[in-house]
Amino acid sequence: MKELDCLFIGSSTKDILMLVEAPPASDQRIAARQLEITCGGVSAIAGAAHQSLHGVTGVITALGDDDTSHFVEAFLARQNFAYAKLFTFPGQASSTSLVQVEENGKRCLSCYGGCIDRLTFDMLDKEVFRHTRYVHLGVMRPQLMLDICRYCKENTNAIVSIDSGNLSRENTDMLLPYADIFIPDNGVCLEISENGIKQLENIPAGQVFVDGSGVGDVGNVVLRDRKRLAEDGLVIVVATMDSYTGEILAGPDIMTRGFVYVRESEELIDEARDIARYAIENCIYNNIRDWSTIKSKVRDEVSHLMYEKTKRSPMILSIIMEV
Repeated sequence: MKELDCLFIGSSTKDILMLVEAPPASDQRIAARQLEITCGGVSAIAGAAHQSLHGVTGVITALGDDDTSHFVEAFLARQNFAYAKLFTFPGQASSTSLVQVEENGKRCLSCYGGCIDRLTFDMLDKEVFRHTRYVHLGVMRPQLMLDICRYCKENTNAIVSIDSGNLSRENTDMLLPYADIFIPDNGVCLEISENGIKQLENIPAGQVFVDGSGVGDVGNVVLRDRKRLAEDGLVIVVATMDSYTGEILAGPDIMTRGFVYVRESEELIDEARDIARYAIENCIYNNIRDWSTIKSKVRDEVSHLMYEKTKRSPMILSIIMEV
């Protein structure tokens, strides 16, 4: 058997890469600016990258027998690996990953299907571990991972590394006596001492927003509101009411910013004004004098109208002044 520089064990996927402005909601359809279909997963991508650097590469992966499996199998065959073992499970579907990439580099990944969990240690040719210098394990069942690590530690000189997707605290503690290298994600906290490696509580990590003089203090709610304002604009409803009788003394007036051009949408604005007046008068008729409730009713009615007429959901700001 040929001596391998590195053996990659893990899933191989069909990746659908889409460049989008923002990830869609669960019931929303958006247009991708670019679309590319390729292979992903530890065996396919890491193995192909290592092969391109002129390393002697081996891969072990699991596939089904659907169209995705044939796509992945063809990709792996083109790489001409020194060692390739593809386990096929009839009636199963290989993994498909939808990767939505925003222009700022942020990714949203959804993965469906997969056969790597059906792989067991008994299926593997143990001899290949004796002829490799380095073994890298992708995401798989903890028991399979433990069996491979233990065998390599006790019977070979291979260095074993663990992918970040496997690094739960339980897995780290279990694999510590057998694995040589842990590859953590950002935020995974490891304590390294003369007694070995111990995983601690994860810490918050990720992108830091710089907003004016503030660093990292921009909350998700603020960002969501800014995004909504940028996409659909703002509608302001202003009315003045008598605090004793509830009579409308002025308005309602409608102002918009970033939603529609008022001079070209006078009919919509007039209808929104009538809806707001009706909502206020209906509250007074039903003896509702709580100002926050009145503003909420106005906001709901105007928002419903705007979506019905334009299929857009601007932010609605209702201002009720009392005199």
